[in-house]
Amino acid sequence: MLAIRTILLNGPLDEAAAESAGAQLRALQELDALTPVRLCVSSPGGDLAAGLGLAQAVRDAACPVSTLCMGQARGVALLVTASGAPGRRYSLPHTYLSLELVPPSTSTAAPVRLDAAALPRLRELVVGELAERSGRPAEAVGEDAAAGRVLTPEEAVAYGLVDRVVTSASEIR
Repeated sequence: MLAIRTILLNGPLDEAAAESAGAQLRALQELDALTPVRLCVSSPGGDLAAGLGLAQAVRDAACPVSTLCMGQARGVALLVTASGAPGRRYSLPHTYLSLELVPPSTSTAAPVRLDAAALPRLRELVVGELAERSGRPAEAVGEDAAAGRVLTPEEAVAYGLVDRVVTSASEIR
């Protein structure tokens, strides 16, 4: 997939998945900092710290990063999707996008050890980043996340988390 500048984030977002996707992104931008990279996301979410780190890597990439939700993007995986380059955040029509922030312990990966004060702070950071990406007030995003709000792809566009619904990956630039 790297030959076609495509990275797959498939499954729970844990430290290993975030590090693998981040390393692939760094390698591709070192090879060519001008040609876009496509990050395809299908993840139920997971480790908030790992997801925040990957979202930051996507935003800071030297090359433009197109993101495509193709299946599901829950919580911090939705943040990764929303962190694509402006105008390059996509969703396929039959995806499941949820603002619900799943705590790390529900991931199928090895549990992440956090002290009791860390999880609320990480949730606050994710909500703040989702608010920044969507252009919505953090309080409103926090309420939607607490309620586990699920968005259709069209609603995700209106919410400001993706830019366009596409019917095939060939429509992505």
